[in-house]
Amino acid sequence: MFVKTLRNDFQTLQNENKELKQKLNEIDDTTRQHEEKVKKISMKYKKIEEDLVKLRFESTTFNSEFQDTYLKQYHKYTEYDKEIFEKYYPKFQDNYLKLHDEYTELMKNYRDLSEKYSSLFWAMILVIIIDLASETRFIRNDSEYIHV
Repeated sequence: MFVKTLRNDFQTLQNENKELKQKLNEIDDTTRQHEEKVKKISMKYKKIEEDLVKLRFESTTFNSEFQDTYLKQYHKYTEYDKEIFEKYYPKFQDNYLKLHDEYTELMKNYRDLSEKYSSLFWAMILVIIIDLASETRFIRNDSEYIHV
């Protein structure tokens, strides 16, 4: 009986051992699956990091190119602006000064004419007053006119 009990115990231990091995295999499988998932995620992460590095480099390159282009365009614009200023401003200034001189001359002529017309107006008023004062008047005294 002792042997029988030992056999049963041995058999039970073997069964437990099989179950434990099976569980261990399942755990190993699960672990492998998780490791594969981790590897896939790690590969994706590395790919994303590489893409990010590329994008940073491209962004830096783009910013540098953009700044270069912007500065070139800005210098071109300022040169163009300077060229236009140097080319047209003296003409504009000359025309402005000529027009200003003409305007000043016209205003002077207007003032002179205004003074002349004012003097002429008062001269006409004076002439009319003198003419009226020197006119012969007749005052009626009863039925005859007397020359004054």
